[in-house]
Amino acid sequence: MTDSRPHTAPFFAQDIIAPAKVNLALHIVGRRGDGYHSLSSVMAFTPDIGDVLTIRVGEAGGDFTASTLRVYGDFAGALNETAASDNLIIRALHAVAPFAARQDALDITLDKRLPVAAGLGGGSSDAAALLRVLAPAYGVALDAPEVQKALIGLGTELPVCLRAQAALVSGVGEVITPIASFPSFGIVLVNPLVPLSTVEAFKKFAAAPRYSAPLPPPPQSGSQSEWAAYLRPLGNDFEPVARDLCPATVDILHVLAQDKTALLARMSGSGATCFALFETPMQAQAAAVRYRAAFEHDYWIASGTISATS
Repeated sequence: MTDSRPHTAPFFAQDIIAPAKVNLALHIVGRRGDGYHSLSSVMAFTPDIGDVLTIRVGEAGGDFTASTLRVYGDFAGALNETAASDNLIIRALHAVAPFAARQDALDITLDKRLPVAAGLGGGSSDAAALLRVLAPAYGVALDAPEVQKALIGLGTELPVCLRAQAALVSGVGEVITPIASFPSFGIVLVNPLVPLSTVEAFKKFAAAPRYSAPLPPPPQSGSQSEWAAYLRPLGNDFEPVARDLCPATVDILHVLAQDKTALLARMSGSGATCFALFETPMQAQAAAVRYRAAFEHDYWIASGTISATS
């Protein structure tokens, strides 16, 4: 609904980080009667690696459904081929419009720094970052059941991206248990610049499914050593699929796994981004330099921090 109350000030926010989501472990535990797969995953976020948004009030007297989106940056090309109305940011605005105390048409700019279809939750994180900033300004109760129901229909990772904190996630993404004990690590992300569709990954997995047990309860301590020991025997059930759909992941994981300073090397989500964890961001930064020299191809490589909150 909308009202006619005057706005106290134009809404404006800039340099909003939409952090990358990383699946530190991901098990596919079964298939539901509705056809969706049930997952069990530990996810965390990178506060210094992500897309960046700027939001301004646009046309006076407009509403969310008249908002505009402009995309630029390293990976804008992949999104600009799609109509802005199909972007998850605009779809999320449409979804929350009925629950807003008032509305404006917004001008939104997205600096697309994360690769597209990369297993990093980019689109969901973009929409979630906008909604986190937008909600208090426009009276949207993001934790209200009716709002959550409207948003999960846009993507199973949107609910956890709204929280943007480390969590054990199960079901199709709707069961979220925050993990306060997750420590900070340095991290390097490597993507071969080959989009890997989540839909295609699920289709290939479903053709010859091999289900895993749900993840065990995470450590109660926040020590890096306990967390590394917890994560190492786990895995990502999409890695065999990714090896077939994007063979470059094999070489990337081999290089990361051979790094003696890395605590863990794995693939995130449905791929094709792979990551390595380190004790400090400085170690991760040094590793990123080595990886750029090691790979024959010009892969996307970013280093930073992954932590309990973004």
